[in-house]
Amino acid sequence: MKQQKLNGKTHRFFDEDPYMKSFKANVISCTECGGEYLTLLDATAFFPEAGGQPSDTGTITLVSDVTVFNVKEVRENGGELFHVTDKPVPCGKIIGSINFKKRYERMRNHSGEHLLSGFAHTMFGCTNVGFHLNDETVTVDFDKHLTADQLLQIEKAVNDVIAENVRITSYYPQPTELAELDYRSKLELTKNVRIVEIGEYDRCACCAPHVASTAEIGMLVITDSISYKGGTRLNMVCGKNAFKASRQALMNVREISSQLSAKPSETAIAVARFIRQTEEEKAKSAAMCNAYIALRVDSIAPTDGNIVIFEPDLDRNSLRRLVDRAADKCGGICAGFCGSDEDGWSYVLISRTVDLKAEANLLNEKMNGKGGGTSRMIQGSASAPKAVLKNIF
Repeated sequence: MKQQKLNGKTHRFFDEDPYMKSFKANVISCTECGGEYLTLLDATAFFPEAGGQPSDTGTITLVSDVTVFNVKEVRENGGELFHVTDKPVPCGKIIGSINFKKRYERMRNHSGEHLLSGFAHTMFGCTNVGFHLNDETVTVDFDKHLTADQLLQIEKAVNDVIAENVRITSYYPQPTELAELDYRSKLELTKNVRIVEIGEYDRCACCAPHVASTAEIGMLVITDSISYKGGTRLNMVCGKNAFKASRQALMNVREISSQLSAKPSETAIAVARFIRQTEEEKAKSAAMCNAYIALRVDSIAPTDGNIVIFEPDLDRNSLRRLVDRAADKCGGICAGFCGSDEDGWSYVLISRTVDLKAEANLLNEKMNGKGGGTSRMIQGSASAPKAVLKNIF
């Protein structure tokens, strides 16, 4: 554990040693603000919420009586780091302990994101315009569209560097040195700029803790991507989350291969074949349904009154097509129902002569239903039994 004297601003141990799990410090003050307790230390290893990365959590323990206070988050204000604790912390010497398991996974993912953004920039001229890290995934926004093949190229390049075990360093260059450096940054920075460098592959301004070598990242997997604001938004994972995502993907492939009786390496072909067969079956089914509707309409005798049709097995779209054609054969209302007394009925009412919109409330009351539409067609649901529905029309 390290101890640091007060120097006017909160001393940041995480800048010096991102692997520090506990430290000694002094409580300078603790104030209540909006029901929260903001505890100021003279030094800390807790990283604050910054640059798209959440703050560390952990505990503060008083040396005097070993009372433990939970640190829920850490915020920066005016160069000071305020620890949001679950209760007021008295002034005195403390030992701080961070949740290093969570910190370490964030370090692995953040370092992986630097590599990914660096290669997106050098290979395809993309600029990282958005970054958010949580404990499940990392979301990155680029200002250019990236194809699936380009994303695969970036992913491979990143994992090749991970396997090289390249050293990762961070430092604060002097202003004159900074002016000569070629580095990535979302902001125009001139002083107190911390640079994170990954060998010869990437150099980026960043305030967050990072792992010491690319091998610690483990692996990087791009889990999905979409077009977003003229560019690309992707989700990526490293470390344990990458293993979890890869394991889940493999389990899904095995399940699909089992369901389709195909080799795991041939699941994509099997899925494409299944989709094609499904579309063919849907086309055949639609053709049969259309033929049935034509025969059903032909079997209906013309009338000046109403027509009521019950088709329990038709879907609502097919029922609407049937009722629309049958409505030409009646002078009143053509009423169609699909469903059952047990599960309820869906209805479609069409008329060439009756203002159904004006009659909708009365008809719904009789059918114990709800729905609406236009003067020529209303549709909805009804819970009255078949015998009652038939009697209404």
